[in-house]
Amino acid sequence: MTSRKLFLGLALLAGIALSAALAFYLVMIHTGLPSDEEMIADFRAHKADIEELVWRYRTYSPPREPKSGETREEWLKRLPPNAFNWTKQHADTPELMRKAGVHGIIHSSHTRWLPDPYSEESAKKLAGLVKNREFDALRWHSVVIVKFSPMGNYDDGIRHIPACKDFYFIPEIPRIEGGWIIGPARRNSPPSRYGRILPSLDPFDRFPHPWRAFECVYRQIEPHWFLRMCNGN
Repeated sequence: MTSRKLFLGLALLAGIALSAALAFYLVMIHTGLPSDEEMIADFRAHKADIEELVWRYRTYSPPREPKSGETREEWLKRLPPNAFNWTKQHADTPELMRKAGVHGIIHSSHTRWLPDPYSEESAKKLAGLVKNREFDALRWHSVVIVKFSPMGNYDDGIRHIPACKDFYFIPEIPRIEGGWIIGPARRNSPPSRYGRILPSLDPFDRFPHPWRAFECVYRQIEPHWFLRMCNGN
């Protein structure tokens, strides 16, 4: 009987230790960020709404500046309500965002993609748009970031990194070479790589290593669409 009690006691302790180790592993490895497959499933379930929202964002033209001789106060008074809020330009935009689970949409001016993005002609045209301050055209050709989730944590048990995962829309289909997104051509500068492509952004599958401070890594899910995860530390 004593041996049996000892065996059961040791088995219970082993079970408790195993459960504690598993809980520690799960908490330390991944807290707060949705998995790739969760996000991809949400994207595919609401793709039509998401792409409509992205189109509305890209075609929104915010007021730029007062007319000649008009004071800023006069200009602001003349503008319609919510003129600076793209989500208020269509009555159903907030509902579309709620239904699709979209937290927000922004664009990045870091990289602009014109048709035939790797050509010298495209680079010249982009330089002209920048020089002439063609803001609406520059917005249309910019990358769009669709935010589905707030900042979470990414942890391998050693490093604790604030991170976020979102969707990344590139207006033109980019080249992928050697595990990198190749950016468009620029004036007097050949195309260069700017984003690492990984097969998975889930920590259970592959931890981005080395993962530099503020670096973003990507997983392509469609020709124009990527999952993006950024190191916020």
